Amino acid sequence: MLVSMTGFGRGIVPMSSGPVEVIVRAVNSRYLQTAFRLPVPLAHMESALRDRLQKAQIQRGRIDVTATIGGSDNLGTAIQINEDVIGQYLTALAATQKKYGLSAPVDALSLLQLPGVVTIAPVLLATAEYEQALLEAFAAAIAQFRGFRNREGQALTADIRARLALLRSGYQELAAISNQLTQRIHDRLKARLAALLNGEPLEPSRLEQEVALLSDRADITEEMVRIATHLDQAQQLLEQSEPAGRMLEFVVQELFREISTLGVKIGEADSIRPMLLFKAELERIREQAQNVE
Repeated sequence: MLVSMTGFGRGIVPMSSGPVEVIVRAVNSRYLQTAFRLPVPLAHMESALRDRLQKAQIQRGRIDVTATIGGSDNLGTAIQINEDVIGQYLTALAATQKKYGLSAPVDALSLLQLPGVVTIAPVLLATAEYEQALLEAFAAAIAQFRGFRNREGQALTADIRARLALLRSGYQELAAISNQLTQRIHDRLKARLAALLNGEPLEPSRLEQEVALLSDRADITEEMVRIATHLDQAQQLLEQSEPAGRMLEFVVQELFREISTLGVKIGEADSIRPMLLFKAELERIREQAQNVE
């Protein structure tokens, strides 16, 4: 069964200062990309979360992990005022005023804007307790996230399976056309030569030589065999447990190439409709394959 690249999961663990919440989101990506946004006091946990994400065996997609404490990702920081630095500024200012006879007043806001006066520092939480809560919330979020992707994958699998059935019907229609191809070439060439000869007798051996030459150029046996093989491969990919998105995209690409070659070789008006339908379903499968892990 296929697995979708898109997904969503949430995990919440109640705490005294507010719940620790982890949200995991994923969108399509050619490769695996991860981004973590953690509260300052728990920023050091990113490595541990990456390890657990790797063990979840997620192969493709852009994964965004956001953790908050008490509903805010800014919780865990505090403003600190360095009074020693303020004292040094005031001492230097008093000396300058005395030396140059200045009497400008000093207000608190101006002091707070001076470099080094105000710092933002992390608030130390009960580290072990919050680390454990983060891990539990992350585990719950990943479990929900994987369930979401699996359900989406089931829907994608069903859709692609139905489209492969349509492709097999189209294949049978093209096979029927190809079985009559030699006779059609024979009749078409005979009519053209008759028109050119203007009623003169046509040498049968010469006609057969031309038919044989054109039939060889229009032989589509190899393409039909490859199309059948690729359709079987696509069906097998739907059933395997390993990630199949990239391989499915490759198989669809090969099918496009074979059906295009087939269209050039057949060149029959009544083959246009099944060709177009075949390509339309292939394009829909390709779009779905881009959503698959």
